[in-house]
Amino acid sequence: MASLPLLRQVLVPALVLLCLSPACAARRVSVAVYYETLCPFCSGFVVNDLARIFRNGLSSNVDLRLVPFGNGRVSPDGSMSCQHGEDECQLNAIEACVISVWPDAERHFPFIYCIEHLSLTRKWGAWQSCFHETGLPSQPVIDCYNSGYGRQVS
Repeated sequence: MASLPLLRQVLVPALVLLCLSPACAARRVSVAVYYETLCPFCSGFVVNDLARIFRNGLSSNVDLRLVPFGNGRVSPDGSMSCQHGEDECQLNAIEACVISVWPDAERHFPFIYCIEHLSLTRKWGAWQSCFHETGLPSQPVIDCYNSGYGRQVS
């Protein structure tokens, strides 16, 4: 994600301008973010930049689609490897399950933010604390992860 400064300089101001335009009253801006859970640049973007659309009240004008995949690779035998190791594959799948269980970004983004913040502070092993922090129940996500669905969609 080498163009992170460009994203910061262009994406957030563009969302603000689009959402202040008369056309925004009739439509929402679609934004898809493809990222790697343990990539420090991606985590920084989610925590420091993307979170602003929720803090500034712009989220009601945005159809946000988060895709936790990054540089994952699926081998011919069906196994998956991720650029930042097995922990990243696991967290990508967990985040994919959270998004699947609660498709509304207002609901799943706080959990994604929590994991990405832990990633920035190198404490991603404590990801289960995000259930307590966000008040979301863990069982639907654990069931999704154990079913293998999270790895299929991440």
